Amino acid sequence: MKNIIIFSSLLALSVVSAAGVFRVNTTTHQIVDEQGRERIFHGVNAVVKVKPYIPYINAFEPCMSVSEQDFKNMKEWGLNAIRLGTMWPGIEPSKGNFNETYLTQLKWIVDTAGKYGIYSLLDMHQDLFSEKFCGDGIPLWLIPEKEYNHFPLPIPKKIEFDNETGLPLDCSIATGWGTYYFSWDVAEGFEKLYTNYGGRLDLMARFWGKVAQIFKGNPYVLGYELINEPFAGNVFKNPLLLIPGYADKNRLQGAYEIVAQEIRKYDEDHLIFFEPVTWDNMISVGFTQPPGGEKYSEKSVLAYHYYNPPDFAMELFFKQRSKDIQRLNTGGFLSEFYVNDGPQSDVLKAMDMCDKYHQSWLGWTYKPFWNFCDTTSSESNGGFYYNNGTAVYEYVHNVARTYATAIAGKTISSFFNSTSGDYILQYNLCVECGQTEINFNSQHYYPNGFTVQISGNAKYTSKDGQLIVTPNSNSKNNEVITVKMVASQQKSQQSAQKI
Repeated sequence: MKNIIIFSSLLALSVVSAAGVFRVNTTTHQIVDEQGRERIFHGVNAVVKVKPYIPYINAFEPCMSVSEQDFKNMKEWGLNAIRLGTMWPGIEPSKGNFNETYLTQLKWIVDTAGKYGIYSLLDMHQDLFSEKFCGDGIPLWLIPEKEYNHFPLPIPKKIEFDNETGLPLDCSIATGWGTYYFSWDVAEGFEKLYTNYGGRLDLMARFWGKVAQIFKGNPYVLGYELINEPFAGNVFKNPLLLIPGYADKNRLQGAYEIVAQEIRKYDEDHLIFFEPVTWDNMISVGFTQPPGGEKYSEKSVLAYHYYNPPDFAMELFFKQRSKDIQRLNTGGFLSEFYVNDGPQSDVLKAMDMCDKYHQSWLGWTYKPFWNFCDTTSSESNGGFYYNNGTAVYEYVHNVARTYATAIAGKTISSFFNSTSGDYILQYNLCVECGQTEINFNSQHYYPNGFTVQISGNAKYTSKDGQLIVTPNSNSKNNEVITVKMVASQQKSQQSAQKI
């Protein structure tokens, strides 16, 4: 562990090209860097929901690792972000006792990812509130056993728990994983958290304050996501909480204010990502302001997920989220959607929709993170690898799509043809913002090379999977630049054509 600490510190000192913390341009609602360039992120989720709540970091492993080799792979694929599970029970295994070793390991992951140009969104993940209810998230020490005896059903039913761990002995007593949310105990757990019963929300805020103290000023942190997929509260006590938007306004918004206030005591700079309930779908989210109010608009990002079901009508969904982002005057970000489950045609459609609405995405999931793989098996493990460590070509191919990671100006349109590999980016130039950067993968989309066509007063260079577009000496602000990459059908040298 001592070597990890030293290496982490050296990384922080050695990488000088990091852009630093980000903000939101509240005119365009895009995340921008210190140069004013619009930034787009493509990446994957890396969330360990069970003890020890941290990936294996010492070496590559097909099911459990987020090691340096993993980041080399991600960089090669063109990815530039991860959503990293920042688990409350991992950081605070008992009340008031923080696990510094766990925090050091998280920091090592963040700093090592940053070495490869990959930013980390720190995510306080939860599913079904807690391990107590066959999920993950809230630490067991915050859940007094005497309060909970109605799990998994809303009618009284005594469940047997393990005397040593405090966990249910049977997690297969309901039909369908999502039905567990509609247990009295799970719903009441959220209710008592949001309403700060017994100071429980204050404790969650303290947890985030600790995280903020550790990562304040870290240039590789994209932001803090306050809680994953928040449930509405006790819908049995108040059925109105089931109405789309109602719980956002009447439960989550107030809770987010308290948590964000604690974060801002230590970190005024990093973005805060905040989620609505998962069933708003084509209905406007209920928030009336971002955490901290208008003062923090440029440091706030509305995070949302798309899964069908419960979501549907993808075009209308994205259009509504775009309206929400503009109304709240924040940024927006798709922080979960399937990238390696279900029809890959749906995966590509979601990615295309993000391009259309200038949104970043983080796919679920990079690896299963449940246990170590049987590496003698060649079966798929539910992530991006087979158990023997070979990457699943189709999944990698789809995420390795061409996209602009940094746009020196205001994006007009961005389109990638996943069949041909052709890519078109159009933007209004910001001369003082510097260079536009486009990630591409030659192996997957340009095995025979490509041609580049530039319309407008700019030039390009290409190196190591990145196209760099820079303005000419006589370029002017707001002129339209169009960059088009066309995959060559026959093997040839990459060439540029001015049009």
